Amino acid sequence: MKKKLILVQTANGVKLEAPPPAPTFTKEETEAIQGAASATWSYIGYDMLEANEGKALPRSHVIEVVLDANYMDAHLKDKELLARFYRLAYADRIKMVKPAFPFARYGY
Repeated sequence: MKKKLILVQTANGVKLEAPPPAPTFTKEETEAIQGAASATWSYIGYDMLEANEGKALPRSHVIEVVLDANYMDAHLKDKELLARFYRLAYADRIKMVKPAFPFARYGY
């Protein structure tokens, strides 16, 4: 298996190096992040459903909208925790918040 490398800006140009290790989270931190994701959906969900002409949205779309809406910071006051969350790969962010959205579809 090939080792993943990233480009890093240096004073002399760029260089390839191994990416930093993914951050880890306690159970309480994970629950706080999931709570912020759920609160974000509560805040924007009605508008999203209206924009979708009242049709239900699949869980995957809800999670993507929540992660891309830039409202997580309004619902998660621990900015260091939020910064560590955003250092995760996007796929890992999805996995972390998915338990906050137990239903296959979301509508009204």
